[in-house]
Amino acid sequence: MTDSAHHLVSRLTRAAEAAALGAHGVRIDIAGTGIDFHSDHRQGIRIAETILGPYCDITEITDSTGIRANGAGGGARPEAGRWRVVSAMVERFGAVADELVAALEADGVASTPVRRWPGDFSVARHDLGPGQTVIRHYEPFTGLTVFDRDAHTMYYLRPDEAFDASHTEHVLKYPLRTCLRLLGLCQVHAAACHYRGRGLLLMGEKASGKSTLLCRFLERGARQMSNDLGFVRPR
Repeated sequence: MTDSAHHLVSRLTRAAEAAALGAHGVRIDIAGTGIDFHSDHRQGIRIAETILGPYCDITEITDSTGIRANGAGGGARPEAGRWRVVSAMVERFGAVADELVAALEADGVASTPVRRWPGDFSVARHDLGPGQTVIRHYEPFTGLTVFDRDAHTMYYLRPDEAFDASHTEHVLKYPLRTCLRLLGLCQVHAAACHYRGRGLLLMGEKASGKSTLLCRFLERGARQMSNDLGFVRPR
């Protein structure tokens, strides 16, 4: 890859860090692990609290913790082993994204159409090298996601202030799932709740009624633990 594409990616991620680090941030912890989420807009934090609040401990990153102060200015890495998600708006997004894709293609970085699951919208994936990937999203929302394994960081770059709630959930849960798997937990496609002193795991194929059954338990006083994804500790 030539410096043109590398420079554009670095410029975008540095700008995102400059805008988000020191603006709004939360620590999201679960089962002894977690991630940090930094956003240039409070809306992103509210989405994270709504989606993950029932399952995770979420605390604001403030100057008193030292986390925000150490991170301000961009380029700072999270503490060892801890992932972070950084989200910021990109000015003139359309032109910037087109310029980046053109530079990637000129450098011979192929675009691979991928889907997260059958029936999902296709995205354009560009693998810059080991551990670094750029994804261009076209629908149902527009944006860029940059994955940097070495920096333990995912960047969610938006064309405007508005967040896409579904994608915000995805970029937060991806590193959380990775952290939980590294702890030895087993990921399962299941709903789960706490009911009458026990944990119930409702497993089944897609559209088999897991969420419907979960709602029935919630009507009877159960506490929701997960809706579609769960982790169990093998015995």
